Amino acid sequence: TDRCGRILCKNKQHNISYPYSEQHGPSLAVQGQPGTLDRDFVLAYPCKSWPQSASGWLHRQCIGRWPTQEMRRYAASTSCFVVPTGSKVSVYPELEWRISTCLAERCLMFNLNITQIRCYVLMKMIKKSFLNPKDDNNLSSFMCKTVLLRTVENTDSHIWTENNLFTCLTYCLLELLGCIQNAQCSHFMIS
Repeated sequence: TDRCGRILCKNKQHNISYPYSEQHGPSLAVQGQPGTLDRDFVLAYPCKSWPQSASGWLHRQCIGRWPTQEMRRYAASTSCFVVPTGSKVSVYPELEWRISTCLAERCLMFNLNITQIRCYVLMKMIKKSFLNPKDDNNLSSFMCKTVLLRTVENTDSHIWTENNLFTCLTYCLLELLGCIQNAQCSHFMIS
């Protein structure tokens, strides 16, 4: 119970464990044994509606005309979730839950072109090899995805061609640098 008399559910009560697994934020990554696939598990509770804090994204104007209004409408029709994880810098991380728009993000990722996908893969390779060489987890794949989506939204769509991959990657890395310098990588949809 908090000072206002509300009954709060601690997120640590909802952690799951599994042999040969590793916790990554709200996700439990289970490495497959020979003959089985790797799997990720996330305990998530569906929300009854799209979060108000994401409504601005639905109407936000973008330079590159991406995502389209169709994609935004579809994203808003999907469920979002709350997952049991708090901020690393919070005073009370065990009482915080994160909003997950994973289904909407999946829609956006499936609507990227090949150059955009290659940029995402290259950013993850750079992150793993140079920015997190010792698996520090200072930067996550989620941050790379967020930076890519923001960069695609804020650049003209005609630059995202195969012969322009290096320029596109540079735009993404500059956006990532800005996030690092500001010590903040804001969620793509939620303000």
